[in-house]
Amino acid sequence: MKQILYTYCFILIFPVLTGGQKLFAQHKNTLTVKLNGETKELNIQQEFVFNNTSKYPLEVLYFNDWAHAYSNKNTGLAERFAEEFKKGLHLAKEQERGRTNIISVVDEEYRGLNYERTSEKEIVKIDLSKTLLPGKSIQLFITYTIKLPPDKYTRYGYNNRNEYYLKDWYLSPAVFDGKWHLYSNKDLEDLYTGITRTTVNFTYPADLYLTTNYRNLGNSQFSGGQQAQLEAIQQKNCVILLSPFKKFSTHVTPYMTMVTDIDAFKYDKIAQGISINKIAKFIYDNLGKYPHSQLLVSKKDYDKNPLYGINQLPSFIRPYEEQFQFEMKFLKTALYKFLEETIFLDPRKEQWLQDAIANYLMIAYVEEFYPNQKLLGKLSKLPGVRGFNLAKMDFNEQYLFLYMLTARKNLNQALRTPNDSLIKFNQKIANKYKAGLGLAYLANYLGKDKVDQSIKTYYKHYSLNSAKVIDFESILKRSTDIDIDWFFNDYLSTDKKIDFKIKHIEKLDDSLRVTIKNKAGTNVPISLFGIKKDSIVSKYWFSNISTEKTFTIAKGQEDKLVLNYDQIIPEFNQRDNWKSLKGFFSSNKKLQFRFFQDAENPYYNQVFYVPVLGFNVYDGWTPGLRIHNTTFLEKPFLYSFAPSYALREKSFVGFGSITVRNYLKKSGLYVVNYGLRGSTSHYQVNSRYSTFTPSIRFGWRPDNLRSNKRDILWLRYVNVFRDQNPDLENIETDPDYSVFNARYTHSNNGIIDYFSWFADAQYSGDFSKLSFELEYRKLFENNKQFNFRFFAGKFLTNNIDPNITFFDFALDRPNDYLFDYNYLGRSEETGIFSQQIIIAEGGFKSKLPNPFSNDWIVTTNSSINIWRWIEFYGDFGFIKRKGQKERLVYDSGIRLNLVTDYFELYFPLYSNNGWEISQPRYEEKIRFVITLSPRTLTGLFTRKWF
Repeated sequence: MKQILYTYCFILIFPVLTGGQKLFAQHKNTLTVKLNGETKELNIQQEFVFNNTSKYPLEVLYFNDWAHAYSNKNTGLAERFAEEFKKGLHLAKEQERGRTNIISVVDEEYRGLNYERTSEKEIVKIDLSKTLLPGKSIQLFITYTIKLPPDKYTRYGYNNRNEYYLKDWYLSPAVFDGKWHLYSNKDLEDLYTGITRTTVNFTYPADLYLTTNYRNLGNSQFSGGQQAQLEAIQQKNCVILLSPFKKFSTHVTPYMTMVTDIDAFKYDKIAQGISINKIAKFIYDNLGKYPHSQLLVSKKDYDKNPLYGINQLPSFIRPYEEQFQFEMKFLKTALYKFLEETIFLDPRKEQWLQDAIANYLMIAYVEEFYPNQKLLGKLSKLPGVRGFNLAKMDFNEQYLFLYMLTARKNLNQALRTPNDSLIKFNQKIANKYKAGLGLAYLANYLGKDKVDQSIKTYYKHYSLNSAKVIDFESILKRSTDIDIDWFFNDYLSTDKKIDFKIKHIEKLDDSLRVTIKNKAGTNVPISLFGIKKDSIVSKYWFSNISTEKTFTIAKGQEDKLVLNYDQIIPEFNQRDNWKSLKGFFSSNKKLQFRFFQDAENPYYNQVFYVPVLGFNVYDGWTPGLRIHNTTFLEKPFLYSFAPSYALREKSFVGFGSITVRNYLKKSGLYVVNYGLRGSTSHYQVNSRYSTFTPSIRFGWRPDNLRSNKRDILWLRYVNVFRDQNPDLENIETDPDYSVFNARYTHSNNGIIDYFSWFADAQYSGDFSKLSFELEYRKLFENNKQFNFRFFAGKFLTNNIDPNITFFDFALDRPNDYLFDYNYLGRSEETGIFSQQIIIAEGGFKSKLPNPFSNDWIVTTNSSINIWRWIEFYGDFGFIKRKGQKERLVYDSGIRLNLVTDYFELYFPLYSNNGWEISQPRYEEKIRFVITLSPRTLTGLFTRKWF
């Protein structure tokens, strides 16, 4: 009753405190714009009235000029793309770039004002001729042209179908609230600008249709073109879509008018209209009235922020019913556009609240209208699929599942982290989902009605105003007597994980004493469920468990107790969340065998099996079965065993590994991996090798998780055991040997600038050696790529017979005595398999005489592209054997760099051997690089997300 009274008083008093008015003074903005369809330019005359609503006098004004983000490779946008391995803007030709050319800036007294671009490039600083006092305004006249970019970079601009999508395209005022908020365009949909009353007189070609988020006061036709007058009050940015086709339809509902081009081919137009009306009512009921003339819900906006997951499969795979898929696409886009147009938070620093409300309402929508919807949709009913835990997951369980993808990788970031500091997966998916889960968590803990009413109250009083997150916090706290500081102090503000377990249960006559342990130390409430045959018979909430705490609950019909049974809480590890009340043996987890891979099932010890197929010259094809425990979410303990059968050798081969991963913290020394690995295969006909290697690996990374910088110290002890076919040439060395190997690696693998180096030390009973490798790649604006590699190696001790080269440094094809490289024919000296090359040690491509060194070696490898993926390479160096003079070695040729480090071809031209291209049997001199590992290849696609 108390919290209801507080909320009621707040609603009554708020209009009195504000005089019944919104707490802001709008700027006034008038633009006269002409689109030149031939040059793709906008000619703009802008009249802007800036109101100083602060208590500070202003000497300068700042305007956002995000259209200029496409102007060169040094803007925030270009740099962000490079971080995400997108090189399009970096390599763009001048005519493919966008830019703003400011012609003049004058004030109301027609005095020319000085202006300049800040270091952010997309911010224009204007020096005022006189101080702008608090409560006063100044009128500016700005004339400029905008060269629009093609839409291949951010979906904004124009395309080859004569369509245009204009957003954040004109100069808009930066926000000043005691300090200027100056943000560059990083394709994050987070322009922070002042509230304006805007009129746009937009002239465009006659053959185009215009759609906008503003009120269209009318179109006038004239020879060769047409003009639309657009107007908005208390809106921020004018969005304009132009197309030669009439793609948008208008849906007038009792709740709001929606303009959209989101479509579903197999879902008829009448049904779409009914669904849109249903969504409009849902938004109205849960937020309130939309204050503008129409809500623009475009497919372009959906494509920028889609429903990630299985519904992004190819169009011929449709796991969901058309109605459900259409409604979820439309709902998500409509919610985000609704909030963007009405709640004016700082989107760079306070995006989490918009994400929280949107995703919380999406969760509520599915619970209300599609409570039985499964994550895999219709696929969950297919034979061979329905038994998987993933197929049994409800649609709303994806929010926790996808958030955990980064949490388990130790890449989760606090919800209050600025938008541009988030890694891409967190910015696009994980943090948005955790934010929505947070409100669902609160609703489950406090009561759904309290959270729902707080959202509506916040919207009612702070829409179309300069809103702050603190206002939402105040409303939420007034709605309840329960302490929820943990939500704002821990859940939102830190990246601490939530992890509880049931440590002990003591049975009493009529009650149970339950001890709950807080494993992560994050002091938040946790739910406990009593379960009987998969049905909930009791539920409790417990709080203030800093380390561990014992609670007494009534004994009922439950046969097990489970923490967080409904998975509302984004808990890090749910594998130890339950205990059976039937005795010790019933608490043991049963084995569950599944094909390939699956989502975690905390009630079973999951074992996965998947067929594997390998190949090398000696074993031939090696079909086998891999047994492992790797789920879709990362786990600290992993094992993998892959026994296979070599069809050519008619014997068993394979590998096995055990890995324990311990994440320590977010940055600095952040991870330690302990490993054991063994393998067995053949290195010649009827000649087997086996390895057994214990190892420990330490990893360092910087505070900025978006950085690609990594440092690794790897310590291992490689034990090799060999036997030999007596009919073959003697292997010359002891068949069994052990090598201690320590390697320190530094890497920064950017797509524009790549830099890495390692220092390697090896010690064995017969030798010790040091080596150093450095690699650098540079991609220039003209699409020329320069590659440089340096290698130096030196034996410190070497007691091996000089005639034995097995442990020597090699110019072009290392002997790989540690069995690190995936040679298809590791002992081949002739034939196609001897032409496989792995760029290591000397890194040469030509086969030169006497290519081994038992003393020292220094080489460089470089290449530069001639056209696209065709490069010219050159290698140069010195090599020395004991008792001999050092030799100068070199080679050169053409490299087809189809996929760097994965698939390459080398065609030698000239070397110490002379002109190789003119020599006999040239085809045997061609070398190739090939990588067949699926894990390595998938890294090409996942690197931009994590």
